Amino acid sequence: MTADAPFEITLCAAPATAPAAGTTKVYGPISATQERVLSPVGVYVQHYLRRLENGDADDQTDHVKAHADHTAAEAAKAIGNLDLSEEEDEEESEDLLMTDPKEWKQQDHYAVLGLSKLRYRATLDDVIKSHRKKVLRHHPDKKAAQGHLNDDGFFKCIQKAFEILTDHTKRR
Repeated sequence: MTADAPFEITLCAAPATAPAAGTTKVYGPISATQERVLSPVGVYVQHYLRRLENGDADDQTDHVKAHADHTAAEAAKAIGNLDLSEEEDEEESEDLLMTDPKEWKQQDHYAVLGLSKLRYRATLDDVIKSHRKKVLRHHPDKKAAQGHLNDDGFFKCIQKAFEILTDHTKRR
């Protein structure tokens, strides 16, 4: 979508740190000035024009919000209809169930929580829902009641994956 409103671009003078006119090498003559029509396009231009129309051009952080909204819309479009319904619950492989909790750096945290189809697109709500399902299924007390003693390794992996995926800095 192009902007229909006039959009002026003002070029500033060269900065004071630029080399002096005599120290630069000229490779050819300066061409004649030409008037060109530029069509500003994109999310940022649309947002800027909306801000001008609404009269709230004073907010300097608005472009960050516009970018976040645009990124969220793109991610939602990419995910499509993926959701964590009970019918689509991922089953754990034997290798995954036998994962050593001491090797948590090598484990796939998304696969441990059953989020391998969503990966980095999984929201905090998805992580929390999946964690609750896994904890209910693999809690050591529930395993002990079924006769499996000292079988809490995978539960520790679930807890570590949840800890990492809910912490924004560790998740990156």
